[in-house]
Amino acid sequence: MLEHFRGMLERFKDGIADAGPIEAMRLDALKASQSLADVDTDSWAGLVHPDGADGLLREFCALRGIPEDDLSADNRAWLLDAMRQGHQAFADRALGHVDTLNRFDLDMPPPDAAHSNADPAPAVDSASYHDVQDQYFTELDRTGQLAAKTMASKREALALLGEITDHKPIAAMTKADARQVKDILLRYPKNRNKLAATKDKPLSEILDLPGIETIAPRTVNASISSLQTFFGWAVSNGHASENIFDGTRGLCCTNRVMAEVPPSPDGLIPQLP
Repeated sequence: MLEHFRGMLERFKDGIADAGPIEAMRLDALKASQSLADVDTDSWAGLVHPDGADGLLREFCALRGIPEDDLSADNRAWLLDAMRQGHQAFADRALGHVDTLNRFDLDMPPPDAAHSNADPAPAVDSASYHDVQDQYFTELDRTGQLAAKTMASKREALALLGEITDHKPIAAMTKADARQVKDILLRYPKNRNKLAATKDKPLSEILDLPGIETIAPRTVNASISSLQTFFGWAVSNGHASENIFDGTRGLCCTNRVMAEVPPSPDGLIPQLP
């Protein structure tokens, strides 16, 4: 659990180092998360996940490879409370980091000094796209925690990723690939394999077709979430050096107006409004 939230914090700091100050919406979300310190666990879970405690546990167990059915009531209560404390600690440390940068703290050690004693980065392999994908789904199958529909959605997202990138090794994929994937998702036809106009045709011939409905924002979000989770697993298992989908925005619809919303820091929990 501690490793999970430490990883979140490191990715947060790296994101600021690479892209500069965080956006106001994400900063507000961190402050909102920090304000929930005194909320009981069940209420907290209901605020940060649409399915409450059950949804949080289900997604966290799937991400970490924990058999959810093996958890006792005490285990579930402990895990939820640990997640609440972890997110609180993450928000505190993340906001502290932002505050330090805003104050130009000259007492901070230079980056080289801060990382001089850090462990060397693990070597990233060059396994083929299909080998990494097979390993990922083998691990998911062993947990037995994902519904068939969820598993099918993940397989579709990864199949599309492979098609877009010509199945190049996961380790060779970059943020540019992530941007291309999102661009195609926003133009991707609904029911591609059922419509005569799109079935069995390459991507180059099926995007932006007049009269063809594109996939719903909910489907776009599910695909982005699946890819964020997959790359998080790939980084943890040495198949990639970074999660190229970290920071990729999902979509939401309010009064039929589509807008982009930032992802959660860990890819699991939606940002608070």
